[in-house]
Amino acid sequence: MDSVPDMLQKLKMFKNQIHQMDQRVRLYVSDRKKYGHPFPEDLVNRIRAYETILHRYLAGFRNTELELWLDNLMYSLQVYEAIWKRTLEEDAQGPGMKRGKGPYPDPSVRSHPIVQKAFELEARQWSKLGICDTETEEELAVRILEQYHEASKNLKQNEKLVLSYDLRDHRVQIKVRASE
Repeated sequence: MDSVPDMLQKLKMFKNQIHQMDQRVRLYVSDRKKYGHPFPEDLVNRIRAYETILHRYLAGFRNTELELWLDNLMYSLQVYEAIWKRTLEEDAQGPGMKRGKGPYPDPSVRSHPIVQKAFELEARQWSKLGICDTETEEELAVRILEQYHEASKNLKQNEKLVLSYDLRDHRVQIKVRASE
């Protein structure tokens, strides 16, 4: 078995390899033809195998510095592994699938003023009527913004867009009304 300084050096080396792998994953996603697949699973498996070896070595011994470095490395690996997995899955969905078009909604959608007003109106109406939430804020945002953009395309000069609550569907809708 390696000495403690050698084990620490190997843990530091693995930490650097995690950062290098992250860079390779980003390059691969940016240009698949130029950069080959990084295969982050191989690095993850090597690190986990070394973790097992260290746990066997540490059984019965207390080396807080070595344990601290190992815990830090494993936490970084867990975080980066989740990021790599999500990034590669999004990339596999197809070229050009960016934030807001895939399963991860664009965070700016919820901050749109019309979405906030619609969600407040819908929540007030639901509480008055004693209805449990039937749609999330993200679902409402997607639906309302689609209606908003469609209605604003056909908006005439003497018309305005208003929010109204439909009692049949129990949903807020965008309506076009004549302005006064």
